[in-house]
Amino acid sequence: MRVLLLADIKGAGKKGDIVSVSDGYALNFLIPAKQAVPASQNVLRRKAEEEKRARRRAEQEQARVQKIASLLSGKRITIFCRASKAGRLFAQIRKEEVLSALKKETGVVVRPEDIPIFRLLRKLANMP
Repeated sequence: MRVLLLADIKGAGKKGDIVSVSDGYALNFLIPAKQAVPASQNVLRRKAEEEKRARRRAEQEQARVQKIASLLSGKRITIFCRASKAGRLFAQIRKEEVLSALKKETGVVVRPEDIPIFRLLRKLANMP
């Protein structure tokens, strides 16, 4: 019997996988425990639609990241903070300071949750 897994099942597959398992295992364990649903045409169609939406969201996010990278390419921002004579910072530079400096010096508005994409931006924009 083919089922869509709703949870990671050791030996069967990961959540979202469509796998073939024995009828008894599916009917007596997986389905009653709500760890799987039978892979009917409707379920398969909904899964395909969800994957299509996820790909579209990923493409839109990639386009947005590319746009931000192109806007920041070649730009430098300066953040002033206290440091020792050896050049070591007394405190870390916070996200808010980075966002504020980006907006002030480049005019680019970046969301706080986008801070982790700075590594990707550096790769895309070939920033030093």
